[in-house]
Amino acid sequence: MKKKILSVLAVLAAGFIALTSCQEEKPYSFYQIGVNFIGIDATLSQDEINKLSPNEKDKYSVASYLSGWLINHDFIMTGSTKPIIIEGADEAENDRQAIVIYDNKLSKLQEPDTDKDLDDIIREAQLKTGADGKPELTLTTSGSLTFSYIMLKGSNAQSTIRSTLFTVDYAPLSTPSEPQEPEL
Repeated sequence: MKKKILSVLAVLAAGFIALTSCQEEKPYSFYQIGVNFIGIDATLSQDEINKLSPNEKDKYSVASYLSGWLINHDFIMTGSTKPIIIEGADEAENDRQAIVIYDNKLSKLQEPDTDKDLDDIIREAQLKTGADGKPELTLTTSGSLTFSYIMLKGSNAQSTIRSTLFTVDYAPLSTPSEPQEPEL
């Protein structure tokens, strides 16, 4: 009985090793969807950003908040955690499938009837209270921020497949100084 069990286990182990060691690696294509903020140096430290003019600091604050929002709402798919990996040897078909994913995300990002546009998201962030009891975003100047919503093949920035420009306008919240008396 022991010999039968051992021989069955040996056959199973040999079969498992044969299946895993002889398996060819399947070809695949690797894509990333992200943003590139125009005029923003992503290498600046927080100390360096704090030394900038109020207008530039606000631009960096908006870029930072918007990046987090895009990540949290699944519009950014980059790095080692969320890239798009499409299996198959047909590069053209892989590219087509990746472009469909990008176009769907772009369409969702551009939907006018999703309650708000990107400008509204920035205004809403100024009204929301964060975990520290302060607004999630505080702005002191008005301006605009332009970014490319891009799709790369691989990890090389030179391999851009698609790119769409967005401009986000922002301003500090205006608070009425005193309630207005209704006209009679």
